[in-house]
Amino acid sequence: MVEIERHKSSNSPCPPCHRPCVAQRRLREDPPWRVHAMEKLRFRHGELAVPQKAYLKWVKNQIDLESACLELPFTILLLLSFSAFAIFSLKQDTIFSVEHAISEDITHNANFAFSEYMGHKNFEDVHSYADFWSWLRLGFLPAVFQPAWTYSERRPQDVASVFDLNAVREPNATWQLNALGSGSKPVPTAAEYLHFNRVVGGLRFRQQVAASSSMGSCKFPSSNRGAFERWYGKSCMPNVQEIAYPPELADAEVFNDPTKLEWMLPALDSFERIVEQALDMEDGCSQLAAKNRSVCYCQSCDQWPWIREDVQRLEVSMITYNAHYGLLTYTGVHFWFLRGGRFHKRLELTSVFVNSAQPVAENTLASAFSLIWAVLLLWVFIAEVREIGQIVRNADTSWYRAILEEYIGFSNAVDWISFIIATVVAAIFVALAIQTAQLQATLRDLLLGAGNGREAYMELVKNFFAEYEATYSQESTYRLMLSAYPLMLILRLLKSFDAQPRLAVITETLREASQDMLHFSLALSAMVVCLCLDAVLLFGRDIEDLGNFWRAFHFAFRIIFSEDEEAFQKLEKVSRFTAYAWFTIFTVLLVIILLNMLLAIIMDNYMIVKKRAQSLESLPYQMSQMWRRWRMSRRKERVKLDEIWATFVEDAAYNRKAMCQSGRLISPSFLMDMVPGIPSSQAERTLVNSWMEHLKELEPPFQVNDAHQLLSGMEAMTRKIRNGLFFAFDVVHYFDSRPAFMMSQVRDDEEALAEFHRTAQQEVREEEEARAEFHRTAQEEEADNERSVVAFVEEQTARLSAHVADALAQSMEVLEKRQARIEEREESMSVAVRHMHGRLLQLQGDAKTVARRLEKALFIRQQIKKASHMRGSKAGRADARMAKFALWHPLHHLFITSDSCNCSHRLGE
Repeated sequence: MVEIERHKSSNSPCPPCHRPCVAQRRLREDPPWRVHAMEKLRFRHGELAVPQKAYLKWVKNQIDLESACLELPFTILLLLSFSAFAIFSLKQDTIFSVEHAISEDITHNANFAFSEYMGHKNFEDVHSYADFWSWLRLGFLPAVFQPAWTYSERRPQDVASVFDLNAVREPNATWQLNALGSGSKPVPTAAEYLHFNRVVGGLRFRQQVAASSSMGSCKFPSSNRGAFERWYGKSCMPNVQEIAYPPELADAEVFNDPTKLEWMLPALDSFERIVEQALDMEDGCSQLAAKNRSVCYCQSCDQWPWIREDVQRLEVSMITYNAHYGLLTYTGVHFWFLRGGRFHKRLELTSVFVNSAQPVAENTLASAFSLIWAVLLLWVFIAEVREIGQIVRNADTSWYRAILEEYIGFSNAVDWISFIIATVVAAIFVALAIQTAQLQATLRDLLLGAGNGREAYMELVKNFFAEYEATYSQESTYRLMLSAYPLMLILRLLKSFDAQPRLAVITETLREASQDMLHFSLALSAMVVCLCLDAVLLFGRDIEDLGNFWRAFHFAFRIIFSEDEEAFQKLEKVSRFTAYAWFTIFTVLLVIILLNMLLAIIMDNYMIVKKRAQSLESLPYQMSQMWRRWRMSRRKERVKLDEIWATFVEDAAYNRKAMCQSGRLISPSFLMDMVPGIPSSQAERTLVNSWMEHLKELEPPFQVNDAHQLLSGMEAMTRKIRNGLFFAFDVVHYFDSRPAFMMSQVRDDEEALAEFHRTAQQEVREEEEARAEFHRTAQEEEADNERSVVAFVEEQTARLSAHVADALAQSMEVLEKRQARIEEREESMSVAVRHMHGRLLQLQGDAKTVARRLEKALFIRQQIKKASHMRGSKAGRADARMAKFALWHPLHHLFITSDSCNCSHRLGE
């Protein structure tokens, strides 16, 4: 294995086939940096050779890119089939049409506070118990139950005035419309609503009451509480489920611990009897004698009004059926009674198709698209299981380690999560079908049980309402899971986009800007939190949108994107100066500065990614390459990359790790011998492409020195152009300034004159030809140089701009790390110096102490020697013993001074 010089001449054939090979053609066609990379190709016995690990890495990368690109149309088909299935199964437009009609009728036609024919209030104007009963008796019940055909206002008076009649006969209350069929009933039929809907069962009244009521739950000043209780005069009934702000859908859908249920059954009772029941509920059956009745129609009043001060919430609800659409609609008018005296109102409607998830003709399209969607999901499941099986079967370690290393990843996680969500959707769909069948059975029993007595019929109505609520709960869960699946489709689309460089601009931009956005989001979040908190503190008591932090956050979000045009007017009503201050700070700091900085961060990274992607393969080019490969594979002109990969896997005895780490050189002849059916052109092409990709990965980042070298080459080229221009100028100047012949000397010599003319003409022709040739050559060289210089400058400038940014970033990071290490070392050195200084001071003190002790010991020994000469002296022996004791005792420094003084005194004596 040796490196040899590559044949650069187009006429020099590449051994052993004696024809220009793929690599030689690349030398003539590719730019200089690719030519330089091609010159690094290794050769084996006259053939180019590439390490096996580089070649297989390129093959695997191409297989993954092709499969990911092919997932794009599959994911789009998955999205289309799911969208059609969801739209045709839910039929949201039909539900909106019916619910909007009922909502508009109750809002605008169920009125009270009449002045002749005009009712001036609706349910939104209910602010007291009396308003509720007025709305129910004068507005809601006549709007829902219409016992007679309605006519225009002031019809009797107008008829009498036009026809001059003293008495006007009442018009027909019902009409027998033969167009409805021979078995049709007179219209309006019993419990008919808005002509095309029918009330099923009846009206249900239910309420929630306070759990307890006592004086102990009242909040009075701690001093003299008894006096305050006597002054207040009644117990307190706290509302544990009170909501301070207008209720939402979730608040209306949940009704906990309903009590004091009342039913109005239009199938059994007349309209007059229903109105009397409403009156009994209002006054608690306290005026039965005046009503000429002894029976109370309110079953839960117990001689008290049905609405009392312990009520927390009540609901008036009904279920209607529209036979044109097969739709059951639940209409609930909800009232919340706050302990501050405010009434919250909300009209909430829900709908369920009676044939939802049933195998009927109207669900044909939804069933067809659901079948397509299920087949695609099954294909995804089989592909994932097959991939796991191959990994486990070919694993050279434990199966769980192989799955963890080779399978677990973002793309596979997205596939499994989407499949799990789809499985949950399918399970809920089956449960919804079962629940809908039970609802149909309950509705059939209700319609057939109207003649079984009031108690039995009321029990059937209760069961029907309970089955409807269970069915709607299942249907809402089904819709919620359906709404989660498109989020997984977004991730699948992003995964497919990431396989194509031009489509991966979104993911690449987010990846490049992630660090900057992370750091910037911290500052942005802190500013938003502070300003929202400030808004809650300043305006929370007066503006509903700023009552708590989350409402203030949503309010700020709407201001940023100019969705709330009346935001400043709301703030200005509280305090103009405070509104000016807060709104100005918020707008300048967030909208003008921080938001534009965020956009600048994204756009900067987007421009870098876009500029880098301009030189990459486009989607049409990638599709054309895949189409070319497919056609060549079909014509047996190439071998699929999957077959090449499988051949190497089989050759390595299914040890993929060792196979991908092998440094064996792969040549075209070796590849043709190993892979059956691969042509030489494909072998050379794949080897060259793999080596180019390998060199691109190993190519060091662009440095400033590289830019200096390129600019120096550019300067040399421009210097050559300048010298050529100077040479052309000198030549032209030479011929223009050449002296002419003296005509006076040859005037008499005709032959010399003729010879002169011939010579001059010949020189002129030669000069013109030379000038023309020079201009043509100069123009061609100028055009070639201009094109090459412009292309080279553009390419190197683009490369320089990208690599300089990377180089500067890396340099700054290295400098920061180096500075941090230097500071850390300086700190450690300063600590060590301080510690050394303290140690030296301690050693100095110890040295002084030792010197002092040595001096004292020497002095004591001298005293002992002197004392020993004083024979027979008791004082001398005592001093000697005392000196020895002081020399070796740990506390000798406490009495050295006194002993030395005594010894000196005795010696003096």
